[in-house]
Formats: sequence, structure tokens, C-alpha cells
Amino acid sequence: MGLLCFLLGNLPWSAAQITFHSADLHPPVKHPIKLSGTFGELRAHHFHYGLDIKSSNGESGDTIFAISDGFITRVIVESGRYGKGVWVEHPGGLTSQYAHLMRFTPLIDSIVLAIQEARQAFEIDLNLPDGKFPVKKGDVIGLMGNTGHSLGPHLHFELWRSDQRIPLNPLLLGFSIEDPTPPIIERVDVHTLDSLCGVITTQSWLPSTSGDTVIVNGSQVGLGVLVHDPQNGGINKNGTYSISIATADVPEYEIKFDSIPLDVAESYTGLIDYRNWIQKDEFVHRCYVLPALHGCLDHDGKNGIIDLQGGLIKEVTVKACDFFENCSEFKVFLQSKIGQAENQSEKTGDLIDWDSSYTFRDDNYFFSWEKRTLYQSAEVPVNLVPDEQALGGKSLELGDIHVPLKKPVRLGMKPEVQHGGWMRVTMVEREDGRKPKILGSIWSEGYLVAPTPSFGTFCLIHDTLPPSINLLERNLTSQSLFQRFVINDNLEHGSGGRGLRYRATLDGQWILAEFDLKSDQLSCAVDLSTLSPGQHAFQLLVTDFVGNRTIYDYQFNTN
Repeated sequence: MGLLCFLLGNLPWSAAQITFHSADLHPPVKHPIKLSGTFGELRAHHFHYGLDIKSSNGESGDTIFAISDGFITRVIVESGRYGKGVWVEHPGGLTSQYAHLMRFTPLIDSIVLAIQEARQAFEIDLNLPDGKFPVKKGDVIGLMGNTGHSLGPHLHFELWRSDQRIPLNPLLLGFSIEDPTPPIIERVDVHTLDSLCGVITTQSWLPSTSGDTVIVNGSQVGLGVLVHDPQNGGINKNGTYSISIATADVPEYEIKFDSIPLDVAESYTGLIDYRNWIQKDEFVHRCYVLPALHGCLDHDGKNGIIDLQGGLIKEVTVKACDFFENCSEFKVFLQSKIGQAENQSEKTGDLIDWDSSYTFRDDNYFFSWEKRTLYQSAEVPVNLVPDEQALGGKSLELGDIHVPLKKPVRLGMKPEVQHGGWMRVTMVEREDGRKPKILGSIWSEGYLVAPTPSFGTFCLIHDTLPPSINLLERNLTSQSLFQRFVINDNLEHGSGGRGLRYRATLDGQWILAEFDLKSDQLSCAVDLSTLSPGQHAFQLLVTDFVGNRTIYDYQFNTN
């Protein structure tokens, strides 16, 4: 049976080895569990590692509970990603994680604040001493919130194998969740493939066409499946638990999200229809395996590619199931045109082997990557194009943006013209309709060097524009001062960039400023009860990646 390696029996764990059972656990929330996100769901750039549990009323503030006895081992505060999060390690060898919290418990809040003040930083990642902070089953962890990269109040709940750092599907714990609704197969794409797994043509089929015969112009095809699970009958388009492909009841491919080992997580861009995601922002499962992932196959070598040689008609069944064994099927009959010549996707240049490392260098730029950075052998076109905003007047177009990468490419660029303000020069990725994205580059041997996780258009720019600070709200009373700002920059800080740095002070002393990356909002709440009467000075300093800075001052009086 040809399944991906992370679905096979040689996993370092099995469901039977989990020492927890639902009767021994306390649910992480006290209201009925409804999900707005599932384990293994396709997200931008990654698989979803946990469950998103909805708020009881659409608001923040629901109490979050420890699922079992254990010890708090890690606490984080981030402006993006998990926001405020807690890790609890349990004696059974599992670790549970609770993220996007509004608040921690009073004890953890006090520890976090002390560390923030000592480090003079809002964002912290704190590993706690083993055994020092015990929790019992049902103890309060904190309150549900909307911190970090969260689009609404909910609990992001993860479960990990502690010793091997493998995320597991929390549904394996057996929490009671009502879900009678099967996944919905929205579309099946039939890709005619060449000998390199390149797509020649694509034909799309909707549920209403299930059972039709598809005539293709080649001898091998692979399928893409667009599917969602309406979990609990809600409006959310959650990810499905499993997808399988079979020809006349012979298994060709299966993906099932019980766990996501590291090698699978790193292969995310090769397990989706990457071109479709770039062009249409759709998350389509690629249900055939590209060459660089063939090592993740069972010994019989099945890879999801369906052989249609000889003009035979093959019945293909696509099946999608949720965790509770609600399933949907889509059937299609595939036939290759008899005598059809073997087609190849159009190639205009030299192919670079997917199983080899590669380096190119000239006087103005270089790029290099390790073997198996490409999922399949591909052309990598390189062009210099006019760009008025670029230093030297040109940008570098590297590769095809529709071709996914398994590992980052190391890119170096050298300015073609001398420039006096070297400290203000940075490398950015250009994308139509969006701000240039900083790549977090460093100088090395006269080149500005950065890793990039994708092909695209890149250039060097001389950035002299400072960040902006705009006051949204101010509330001054005799006891407190609350202010909220939007801070922004002319460049997008991502893909390794450090982001905007900020520092708030009162009368020259550091004070806590909390930053929410998704909204670019920064807030400060200051207790004024201990200040002496008179004039006081608040200052907010914001600095961008290359050192441009903006200062916001506010003077006020206390009685």
C-alpha cells in the first residue's frame, strides 16, 4: 500500500502508546467544543499544528484549563504567531500547549512582567525550571484571547510528543465533539503530467460531474483535491482529516493527519498545489508525490501518479474523511487518447537537477542552494529588469514564483554603484501591489546576503524613510495614562527581518508597551498613582531594520 512515510507503522509513536484517555482528562474549555480550525489544515506557508477551539460567545475571556497533571515548562509572549502561550509537560510523555491567551494566571502574569521589566522587552520566550510550577488536572491556565496571529477570540490547542518534538492530533485524546457532517469535496483537478512530474494540462471537475469520464492527453496523471470540513455544521471551512485515492479499489495515495513529523512539515510547499495557491490563494492538496519526496514512500513505490498507458479506462475514487469517520466520495473515469504522443511541458532552457546542489556567481549577484531544494528538476530563469526604486536601477528576477522550494535559497547582491549610506541599504523582495519585504540580510565579502524561502524578484534599496507613529487613543486620568498607537514602515518586515523595534519610556525609564503585529497597534498603560506631582514626559521611539527612527513625545502633568 503506497502511503507517505508519516502514515506508516514505523512511526516513533502510535495512538495506543498515548497514556491519556478522555475519561482521565479535563477539556481545555468548559463549554461544548466547536472548532474553527483542525489539525493538519492547510494554512499560508504551513500545516496547522493544533485545534482552534471557538469562544463560547464570540468574545475573549473564557477560562482555559489544564487537561491533566503536569508542570508549566514554557511561557511565551509574542506580537505575532502564538501571542501569549503556555506549555504544560505531562508525566505520560506528552506536552499540551495553550495559545492566543488574553491573560495568564496571576502567578504567571507576575513572573512574565518581572522578566519583561528585567529584559526591557515585551516579547519573551521563557523556559521554566523543571518541576517548579506544577498544575493539576482542571487548574486554570489563563483566559481565552485574541493575541498574536489570531483573527478572532479562540484557543489554539496543541499536543506534542515531548521527547521527539512531534505534533500529534489532539482529537486522539477523545474529547467529546459533536460532528455528524462529512467533508465537502469542492473540486478535483486532473493534471496531465510529463516524465518529470511537470504539469502539461489541468482539467477541473466539480461534484456535479462525479462519475464522468475524463479524456486526457498523456499517459500519466496526478490529482489535486480541494476539500473542506464544515465541522459542527458551522461556516468555517476547516481542513479534512484524510484523503485517499484509489483506482479500482487499489490504493494509490493517502494522507492522514494523526501527526506531522518534521520532514513532512518542511515539505509543506510540495504537498500542496503551489501554483494554484500563488495564483488563486486556494489550498488544494497535491495527491501525488514529487521526486524530492520519493524517500517518504513505502517499499512498493506507489506515489499517487496514475498510469493510463494503452488507452484503458480507469475508475478513480477520491475519498475524504473527517476524524469521526464521516466521509465523502468523488468518482471519475480517466482515459488517455489512444496513440497520443507523449507530451512534455514547455521547456525553454536548461533543467537543474532536483537532487543536486547548485551555485551561480557573477560580479553583481550570486545564489546557491543545497541538494533537494527543488522538489523536481526545473528551469531557473534569471533576469535583470529595470526598477526605478532599486539601487543601481535594476531588480533580479530569480526563478519562477510558481515553483515551490523545499529549502531556502542563499542569495547575495552587490551594488553596481558606490553609495555613501551603506548602513541604510537592505535587500527586499518585490511583489506587485505590496510593500517591498525585507529579507533580513547581512553584509558578507561585499555582498548583501539573505536567505529566501521562495523564488521571486529581489533588489537592493537605500531606505531613508523613518517609521510612522500615529496616535489612535489617549485616556489620561489622575490614576492612569493609556495610549494606543499604530506604528508602520514603508517596508514590510518579514521572512527573517527583525521587524520594527520600539521602546517606550516615562521620565526616561523603560515602561511596558504591548505590540499586536496583525493590527500594527502598540498600547501602553501606565499607573500614575506613585508619581510625584508635576510635569512628566512620555516618549515612544520606533526604529526600522536599517536604523531609521521616529520619536513621539507627550508631556503631561499630575497633581
